[in-house]
Amino acid sequence: VGPCGFDLARAKADTLDMYAKHDWWRDMPAVRKGNVFALDGNAYYARPGPRLLQGCAIMAACMHGEAVAEALGPELVPPGSYERLPFPAEYA
Repeated sequence: VGPCGFDLARAKADTLDMYAKHDWWRDMPAVRKGNVFALDGNAYYARPGPRLLQGCAIMAACMHGEAVAEALGPELVPPGSYERLPFPAEYA
């Protein structure tokens, strides 16, 4: 759930804006557990092509952790291609 088709900076900004404005967003289990990530939708998901494989690897890294990102390597999970979003400590 979140903004789609934007670069990483815009996805991050829009997601943090949703957090600030919507109670339903703050109440989501993923938000409460600190499992919210911003991804570069424009680069890895919005257009069909070889980068879709990288997009799948990036999602795997988000779901399964840094060890998966390291195992897949920087060719599949480019540095800076995703970011775990910071939320207040009460949701960590």
